[in-house]
Amino acid sequence: MPFFTGHPKYLLHHSEETKTKISVANSKPKVQKVCIQCKKQFGVWPSRSQTNHCSNICALKSRRGRPAWNKGLVGWRLGENHPWIPKGEKHWSYGKKRLDITGEKHPDWKGEKVSYRNLHRWVERNLGKPKFCEDCKNRELEHRQYHWSNVSGKYKRIFSDWRRRCVKCHLAHDRKAKSELPRLAVIRN
Repeated sequence: MPFFTGHPKYLLHHSEETKTKISVANSKPKVQKVCIQCKKQFGVWPSRSQTNHCSNICALKSRRGRPAWNKGLVGWRLGENHPWIPKGEKHWSYGKKRLDITGEKHPDWKGEKVSYRNLHRWVERNLGKPKFCEDCKNRELEHRQYHWSNVSGKYKRIFSDWRRRCVKCHLAHDRKAKSELPRLAVIRN
């Protein structure tokens, strides 16, 4: 099909050589094939000659009842069906910490601008999970009933500013700390 003024591809400014190549490619006859699903004859361009179905509907119908191509495959995580690690062996970095990017060296390190929850996670990671109360010396509660409590209320990354407390002592400490906050004097005129 030759190019002419007004043709949608005319404004793409193809060279004359390219235009003739496109025209020759479009003038090739379609390859006649038979659909393997519905047995209907259909024509496709030579570049699509590998297709065996006349439409997407026939292609989907022919796949019905067949298992998916990825059925039974397991994603390869470190040490699990890994392409170049023998079965039963682990990757060399499996379970190891990257010491070159931990703590302050990590690009996402926020320093003192850390959120409340992530600061508690940092304390728990460095000091461990509390298993007893330092105030009442209780050791008989479940592990979830012990918290890391901030002593100063400033929430800094200082290990000495954190104490292990049971829920009861933690709440009592927080109430006491809240009541000791300096009250703002209300000036009445």
